[in-house]
Amino acid sequence: MVFTYAPAGLGHLRVTDALFDGVPGESSGLILGSHDKSIGWIHRMMSSYVPLRVLMETFQQGSLEDVYCFFYRLYLREASQVVREQMKTILDQSLEKPKVVLIVATHFGLAHQLAAIKKELEKEEKTRIILVVQVTDDSPQRIWYVPGADITMVPSEKTKLELEKVGVEDHLEKIPIVVQPYPISPQMTARLTPGKYKLRQEQLKFGGKEKVEVAVPVSGAAVGLEYLMELMDEVAAFSDRFVFNVIAKYAPYTKPYIHRMLERPYEDLILADKDREAVSRYEQLYQEKVVGLEITKPSEQAFKVLTTPDRVGGVIMLFSKPVGRQEYDNLDFMRRHKLIPSAVEQNKMEKMTRAEDWLEGSKLEKWRKKARNWRGLCLPWKSGKEGALFIRWALKNGLLYEMCAEREVGKDEAVRRGYEVGDYGVKKFWELMDQLVAERMV
Repeated sequence: MVFTYAPAGLGHLRVTDALFDGVPGESSGLILGSHDKSIGWIHRMMSSYVPLRVLMETFQQGSLEDVYCFFYRLYLREASQVVREQMKTILDQSLEKPKVVLIVATHFGLAHQLAAIKKELEKEEKTRIILVVQVTDDSPQRIWYVPGADITMVPSEKTKLELEKVGVEDHLEKIPIVVQPYPISPQMTARLTPGKYKLRQEQLKFGGKEKVEVAVPVSGAAVGLEYLMELMDEVAAFSDRFVFNVIAKYAPYTKPYIHRMLERPYEDLILADKDREAVSRYEQLYQEKVVGLEITKPSEQAFKVLTTPDRVGGVIMLFSKPVGRQEYDNLDFMRRHKLIPSAVEQNKMEKMTRAEDWLEGSKLEKWRKKARNWRGLCLPWKSGKEGALFIRWALKNGLLYEMCAEREVGKDEAVRRGYEVGDYGVKKFWELMDQLVAERMV
């Protein structure tokens, strides 16, 4: 097995690690990262600078997306020589030539390159190659359609139908596309002890005495740090219960913020030198502490909303401003499944926050009942101060506590949890891979 990822933010690496950690039995595999460092640089520039971000989002939809995908596919397939040599080295150095090589790609760039060399490599190495593409957001962007892939895994029926439409419109080779719950790390889906689950609930109780442990993973592109700094300062000003565990990669573009964070007693700074270390430190935090809240962009981490509060990763998610079409699409996935408030409900809550409208009586019970179905909230994006006031409002009105409460799963939710909503995506992934490999071994 070979797992591939690219340094375009930390999301692709997190998904790769989740699948790698969930490999069943005594199986093992290699993790292969892209050597193209420009991918990470371009991702950071596009995410951090507003004019470039607008340009990126423009090219992610409409007719411009068609043009971009056409030429980018051509470029990727032509620039596949380095990946080819890497794969040949891996196969040639194996003590015993494998009959089947399973390649799991969590970035479309490497997926297109591997698809381009797959048949040639099979012929040269006399082995069968299965290329599996795992889409890392619920976003049906055209570039995720990889002709030559043996199977493509997506988080929703909506994305599946849209990608199938892309194949028809672009006259591309037909590929199997399968819907599976999003793969969440097995470390995050492990069950909390009753005592730790109770502690998480106590953290989110207004007027409680327990410290509120908040995870704040800094994105790979270090987007929105000014907003986060202001938000943490404002939250700390109204309550000394909050402890912000900031996980960041130490790099030139994060250095100024890191030095400012070191001066704040309510921020526990966890630093890493490399991307893989940052991902490891993030998971380590969840093993060492009971985390009550997480503040993050609605990137791949947003899918922790598929876990329940009695699991290690079942924190209440607070989402800052999305960057890129894929993050807006992730929010749409969560709204469709009622895992976060609807746009109308979100606007009403923000208005009540600004008016300092504290809920009472039947109105309070109505909103608390709604909150029992939610697993995350969108923070107001205008300023960190507004975001902090929103957290205070949700805490004081008991919404955060209700979101973390133990409850029975209704019939409608049970049906959804059997298909797109559930925290067993990694297990389902490997069950399907066992079946696929067995078919190719014949």
